Amino acid sequence: MKVLFALFALMSCLELAIAEESKLKQQALFMFTGNQFNPKDLNEEIDSSNIKDHKSSIGVLGEYDLPIADLFYGGLRFGQTKADSNSINGINNSEISVATMGALLRIPVINTKIFTLDGIAEAGVVTLGKVTITESFNETKYSSTSGEYQRVGGSVGIGYDSFFLYAETGIESNKFRGFTKSGERTGDLPTVDLSGTYTAFGIKVAPGIVAKYFKK
Repeated sequence: MKVLFALFALMSCLELAIAEESKLKQQALFMFTGNQFNPKDLNEEIDSSNIKDHKSSIGVLGEYDLPIADLFYGGLRFGQTKADSNSINGINNSEISVATMGALLRIPVINTKIFTLDGIAEAGVVTLGKVTITESFNETKYSSTSGEYQRVGGSVGIGYDSFFLYAETGIESNKFRGFTKSGERTGDLPTVDLSGTYTAFGIKVAPGIVAKYFKK
């Protein structure tokens, strides 16, 4: 937590020092994500079925931000992540599906009409985490609504005025537990830990500005 406060303090000082054109506008972001992780408990569980270890996932996220005091953004994020792994013979399979919802603090370090550089901190909950393990014709499902995640990272955007191409990267802590199991498999999952690094690519638009263009 102290590291987060130090990061925000540094970002704020840099923002004041650079003194770029400010006037923050409400904005929406849509991005594709990629995550790298090592869920040890899950990988040990599927090892007996000769299923390859889970190492990465892909997903999508949507974000909506509102400016606060013309200094930083407060926003909400919704995400969906999926990962899939098969056995060598292709018969057995393990699938992870995670839905998340969180609150976001985005601090602009540089904010011009053609370039942006932001610092990001996010915290939220896993609204639904599912693991499905399939062996031949038998399917076992583990479901959880008990989990949380945090992210710290940075993003850059290049574009003009109301439309930007965006890239983001950072580290993530993402764990869910307390599973309800259905199926014939005897093994239990104490937790699934998808903590690791993430990258995201997508677009940012300023809805209010776009609407004005269409009215012309």
